[in-house]
Amino acid sequence: MKPSHSFFLILFLMAQASQAYFEAVPWGLNTEITGLDLSDTVSVASNEYASAALKRDGSVVIWGADYGGGNSDAVQGQLTQVQAIVATNSAFAALKGDGTVVIWGREQDGGNPDPAVEADLVNVQAIVAIY
Repeated sequence: MKPSHSFFLILFLMAQASQAYFEAVPWGLNTEITGLDLSDTVSVASNEYASAALKRDGSVVIWGADYGGGNSDAVQGQLTQVQAIVATNSAFAALKGDGTVVIWGREQDGGNPDPAVEADLVNVQAIVAIY
């Protein structure tokens, strides 16, 4: 039996200093997210196994099963100045402000790009995931 990743993440629109942002409030029985700092969340990307929350400061909070992209240890230091996040079945991609893309997760679902492809991921304007 695979672990359950069922929960709701309620995003409350807040206004502060002329900027809109969301406050994330977990709702459900998923204890994996207890204790995570999800304040100032602006967007969330999820798949069946893991989630990634993009915070207003460009940092990313990740949780869930390792095999679903819930472990970003190999790239965590690169997850700064992130502008957008997308998820595939069990991998994630983050677009940074400098136009580079950081990818992590299960290799079969795009989480471990070929080094030649990764080197070409510069000056990227937008990212989209389809699964």
